[in-house]
Amino acid sequence: MIFTSIFGLVMIVGLVMSLRGNQLRDFSVDNTLALRGVLAVSIVLFHYCCFYHPRWVPLFEKSGAYICGVFFLMSGYGMGKSWKQRGDAYLRHFWQGRLGTLLPVWLTTSAVCAIMRIDNPGIDIWEQLRMWITNGDTLSYFTWFIDVLMICYVSFYLSARILKHPGRVIIAVWILTFVQILLFRYGGGHYYAWYISQLAMPVGFTIALYEQLLTKRRMYPMALCCLIGFIAAFYLYEYTGRILIWIAAITLFSAMLYFMVRFGITLNNKPLRYLGTISLEIYVIHGLLTEMAWKAALAPRYALCVMLVGGIVAAAVFHTITSRAKEYLCR
Repeated sequence: MIFTSIFGLVMIVGLVMSLRGNQLRDFSVDNTLALRGVLAVSIVLFHYCCFYHPRWVPLFEKSGAYICGVFFLMSGYGMGKSWKQRGDAYLRHFWQGRLGTLLPVWLTTSAVCAIMRIDNPGIDIWEQLRMWITNGDTLSYFTWFIDVLMICYVSFYLSARILKHPGRVIIAVWILTFVQILLFRYGGGHYYAWYISQLAMPVGFTIALYEQLLTKRRMYPMALCCLIGFIAAFYLYEYTGRILIWIAAITLFSAMLYFMVRFGITLNNKPLRYLGTISLEIYVIHGLLTEMAWKAALAPRYALCVMLVGGIVAAAVFHTITSRAKEYLCR
């Protein structure tokens, strides 16, 4: 509750401050780096509370789903913006860029998780494969976001290749995303509810393709409606528990942060910006370290050091190695 309320207040501040200026900020990688850093650290702290301080979890009110929704929105927006600007040229090199970023960290952590679970007689490789197909589960429970993100990439790529027209592609991406949510929702996974955050991906994709319509005058009432709708859905879900209301809350929260950046709240801080550049690595590696800390029965204070400090250091090292490897292979 506190976590999500803070971002709501920050968006109000950004809206008020933007009244004094004439320019809106671009929702670019550069302007969202610090935000990515904040969200990456936030999800580590959220998982830490889940494992070591359950009494603090209600303060976050399922903030992990909201954070993942923002990352899905950023991915959808980035794909839409790049496709709009470069067209077929973007699609020709689409997988090279995407997989070059996702695969190294995903494969490495999955391999380590497989080694960690060799001594567990309850692990069945065929059951793991079934869970991956129906629920998006991987060898590490914390890497589901990467699996679902790659499925979103496939949905966009096939839609853009086959349909071509932006309007038709948007409709196809929305339909395919709903199909994915239903697949994961009824697949029987323990964490199925988190997969609904992927609906923010077509939201970001749609915004990117029609962003030219979002003039400053139009953005103010849209931002206020988004904020009011989020607050209403947030509290309504607490009373009803209906999954569709939670979907609305997550997508509205993601759109709210989009407006926050456009109105000028970019948290331009060098340490946070650096964390933003390694946010993907932090997300995946912290899941591995969380499992290791829990398996080793570490005390809460040591687990926090391993998950947060250790995760950031490991993510920075891994990012440096993979970046240099990419530079070498591209020569």
